[in-house]
Amino acid sequence: MAEQDQMDAILADVIGFMIASDASNAFTQAIESDCPQLLAAEIETLLPPVDPVENTLFGANGTQSTSNTEQISAVRRRELRNAQAAQRRMRYRQKLKNEREALREQEIQLSQQLSVLQQARDEQKKTQVDKMTLNGWRATAMRQKERRIEAEAQQKKLRTAVVGKARLIHQMKALLQRPTVEEKKIKLYPNSCGDEGQNSVLLKTLLEDLDGLYAQTDQILQEMEFKMSSPLEYKPKKTCKQGIDIFDSADATVLPFGFEDMCRATSLLMMTDPASLW
Repeated sequence: MAEQDQMDAILADVIGFMIASDASNAFTQAIESDCPQLLAAEIETLLPPVDPVENTLFGANGTQSTSNTEQISAVRRRELRNAQAAQRRMRYRQKLKNEREALREQEIQLSQQLSVLQQARDEQKKTQVDKMTLNGWRATAMRQKERRIEAEAQQKKLRTAVVGKARLIHQMKALLQRPTVEEKKIKLYPNSCGDEGQNSVLLKTLLEDLDGLYAQTDQILQEMEFKMSSPLEYKPKKTCKQGIDIFDSADATVLPFGFEDMCRATSLLMMTDPASLW
């Protein structure tokens, strides 16, 4: 009886240790590999077979001693505890398996979500870089366009000023040369009044007098000191403004004419139609 109680205590300690540690490799491999046969085999090893002869004898001999009854009840209790412990271990390992499967599925889902988020982040970074590059190119193009428009406007103004100055010089030249042209058109020998003989005599007398006057004029010019006047020239100055070479035409031009002649020519130019000068 003492040996039986000692065996029961040892078995109870082993069962408690197995439940507490939960480190049975055989049960873990059986559950992970979906082989319930190993678990059933272990349960069968834990549950000793019941002898049918003993049951028959127990049913037939109802007058056995109290010691045999207590021994049989202890064996039954031990077998029941072993079976309950095996069921608890099986439920616990099944629970661990289910939790492990759930964690694996959750890991797969989280990995997929992480991949989607990383791809979205990469696309967002790429979009931001593209936007920054596009904005930079757009700003550069706008600055170049503004500078080109300014250069074209300045070039147009300079071209207009040059054309205006050239037209003004041409008109003044034509206006100043007009009296000389008209004087050349005067006929020295008019045929209108029939005084050809008298006019020819007068012309000869005038020419003779002019010869003497020219001689006196040459003598006077030799005695006087004359300085050459600056010619009528248009020389614009080349200057550089804001990195652009331009010809500044706002300088003074010296004309070899008198003040009164210039006033008269300017007045005629202002009051004359420009189209009639061409």
